[in-house]
Amino acid sequence: MKVTFNLATINRLLSAIKPVKKDWWTYFWMQVYDCLQGILEPWVAAWIIAAIVAGDEASVVYGAIALLTIKVIQQVYAIIAMASGVRIMKGIEYYLSSQFFGKYLYFDNNRTETIGTGKMNNIVNVWINAWINIVYDIFPNIIAEIITITIGFVIIFVSVPFSYSVLLFVLFAISIGFMAHAQKEVLDSRKEAVKIINEIQRKWTQIFMSKFEILQNDKLPHELGINKKYTDTLTKLSIRSKVIVELFNGVAATMMMVIQAGIYIIIGFGVIRGEYGIWTLILLSGLTMTVYRYFWSLQRSIDSYNRHMVGIDRFFDIVDNIPLIENDKNLPKFEYRAGIIELKNLSFAYESSKEIFKHFSLLLEGGKRYAFVGPSGGGKTTLIKLIAGYIHTTAGSVNIDGQNLSKISLQSYYRHIGYLTQEPNVFDGKILENLTYALPEEELKSDRLPARIDEVIKLAKCEFVYEFEHGLETEIGERGIKLSGGQKQRLAIAKIMLKNPEIILLDEPTSALDSINEESITEALHNLFQGRTVVIVAHRLQTVKQADTIFYIEDWRVLEQGCHDELVSKAGKYKKMLELQSGF
Repeated sequence: MKVTFNLATINRLLSAIKPVKKDWWTYFWMQVYDCLQGILEPWVAAWIIAAIVAGDEASVVYGAIALLTIKVIQQVYAIIAMASGVRIMKGIEYYLSSQFFGKYLYFDNNRTETIGTGKMNNIVNVWINAWINIVYDIFPNIIAEIITITIGFVIIFVSVPFSYSVLLFVLFAISIGFMAHAQKEVLDSRKEAVKIINEIQRKWTQIFMSKFEILQNDKLPHELGINKKYTDTLTKLSIRSKVIVELFNGVAATMMMVIQAGIYIIIGFGVIRGEYGIWTLILLSGLTMTVYRYFWSLQRSIDSYNRHMVGIDRFFDIVDNIPLIENDKNLPKFEYRAGIIELKNLSFAYESSKEIFKHFSLLLEGGKRYAFVGPSGGGKTTLIKLIAGYIHTTAGSVNIDGQNLSKISLQSYYRHIGYLTQEPNVFDGKILENLTYALPEEELKSDRLPARIDEVIKLAKCEFVYEFEHGLETEIGERGIKLSGGQKQRLAIAKIMLKNPEIILLDEPTSALDSINEESITEALHNLFQGRTVVIVAHRLQTVKQADTIFYIEDWRVLEQGCHDELVSKAGKYKKMLELQSGF
């Protein structure tokens, strides 16, 4: 039959059973025993019939006890296997997720940013579920079914004349060939169907996320129309796959029925002529039914395997082709000295896009405050990501205190920086957990921690946390849904204050704040900035007026630089931008 794995793929898939190997083998042997009942029961039944014909009452009793024992063992084993199965699924899920995220943290962000979080999350969910199904359910079934079919056919072949054995084997091989061809024919359709299903899911996600815009512009018929086209295409692909499978399976089923009929004729005539006992007919007819049943079960298992492998292959295709940043353990640790940042002749381009920066250089002295301002799309956020080590240059270097970020342990560098992105980094959990997430274990145990938390809450204007019924123990919900945009941003700023890093990188730190809160937060930030190297990206210039140097960046070039008063006196682009904003 058409399958999409080789030995390397099997080894890779089975690597997930390492933490639950004992339970997996218990469950596996249960599946084997369960299938082999299809051999044992006809065998014992034939034994009982032979005993009845021979008038051997003791053997009849022993046979009945044997059938009962087979069932009792199955029930006991099933209970053990059920408990093992739960441990297997949960163990594999944890193992796969831990292995993936252990690798994901070292994915090259230049590549992952082009994939998108939503798409990656969907791929991972499909991949984990598919992998669990294959390793936990499909593999044990396939092996058990193959063992049972093999034993059944061996018994049948040695029980009938050689010429008939050859004929039965040829018919069985033809059946296998037809089903293999059916699998091959539908595989491409399934891969295309998976892509369309992902597009349908993406469209539903878009409707959920754009509810009000769709409502305001009466675009639901438009969105549903796009979904209808996807659904129609998916329907055609599904019908094609099912028709092909049914046609080829019908031929295979006919071959299997011919085999079954052949057994009745061959052995049946032998019984009439006295060449075989009636128990032989019962045994072989029972075995033929077993082979027939597990033949179709095997076909379904392999069909299921191929369907799941479409999702896993898609995951492998993306993940295996994402380069990794060099393992931090193999690199020298970062040593903070003065916080000097030097962008040296760097070039940068996202994957499959034109170059954003080319031979760009900039020197930022330690202990000073710098601001990147200018129109959107000019490269400001890209620069701050490069300085943070979140993405890396395609040429040139980013040096911190003379140390090239591509040649040092980023993990050790991150201990010395505080990086606040445009989307405040708060997660589903308690406010206290969010505030203290960046602190090492020894600081979490410090007696001074409560006083420090209280101090930064006041500095960051986060007193609102005490208004909640449970204060710092309040659960803020997924993506901080219980907090306003300004509250999330102030909480993220308080988190950086508590970490107390030497280098601070802020991307639009006051974008979600009103004017009153912006002024108070700006004052708190300036208190935090003393003696540190600070880089701020901002469109609202109130935040950056007190910066030592402001860089006006447009089209990935620095067009103006100087302090606030110097740039105002130049009456250039900075001043024009200033005049367009209220409150100045």
